[in-house]
Amino acid sequence: MERAQLDITLSAEALSLGETVRTHCPTCQGSDPTLTITRQEDGSVVWNCYRASCEERGGRGGHRIHSQKRSGQRKQKFTPYSGDLRHLTDEEMADLEERIGWTDDHVHIARPRWAEDEERYAFPIFDPIGVRRGWVLRTWDEGKLIMSPKTLTRMDNEQPHMSWYRPRPTRDLWVVEDIPSAVRASRYVNALALCGTGCGPDYALEIAAHQNSVVWALDADATDQSIRLYQKHRALFEDSRVQVLPCDLKDMPEDELRSFIC
Repeated sequence: MERAQLDITLSAEALSLGETVRTHCPTCQGSDPTLTITRQEDGSVVWNCYRASCEERGGRGGHRIHSQKRSGQRKQKFTPYSGDLRHLTDEEMADLEERIGWTDDHVHIARPRWAEDEERYAFPIFDPIGVRRGWVLRTWDEGKLIMSPKTLTRMDNEQPHMSWYRPRPTRDLWVVEDIPSAVRASRYVNALALCGTGCGPDYALEIAAHQNSVVWALDADATDQSIRLYQKHRALFEDSRVQVLPCDLKDMPEDELRSFIC
């Protein structure tokens, strides 16, 4: 273990569960206390230096801080999608517009395809610089866009299962639940789809590496989870807040969505 990480680990040992401390960074050794260390409720630790020139950030899992990983933790598995994909037809484009309000602009942002063998929409999952890291295959069920029980998120690599949409240098990043909501929001702000409601230390650290201010805005029925994520990860960001939604962002009329976000 490097000396800097050893110092951070030793500092974390003194923290109670759920406690955060702000201190001097042993890596950049700046004059200001720019390093935050948080020991989370499960005993894991995340840390992040806010100095622009410093890249010190990381996390350790486990109920014992000095252990390198949680007991029994398995390496994440991934399965690339290998089926045939094609561009959407005019009929499929019209279907997306009718159901979730997508226009040509939204399709340009999301770049969806049609998975022939699955007969489902395939939404690419993008990393922070716009490189595809996997696919989410979705279909309709009683008018709602859902994750089919027959398919899983198909990943090309072992990166976090979340998709970035950063068309402009806005200060805030809206963290939402699914790709349709993120694409709708990204016409006005930077947006991130968690592709679910979970956000562990590895997800949170990737977010913190690219954005200092976040708005937790999961679907309307997941406000409690937004609050939990805010409380769990707030030490990683200079600014963060929870946005209570009257309905899912993907279901808002465009004028209402614009005024709500802006």
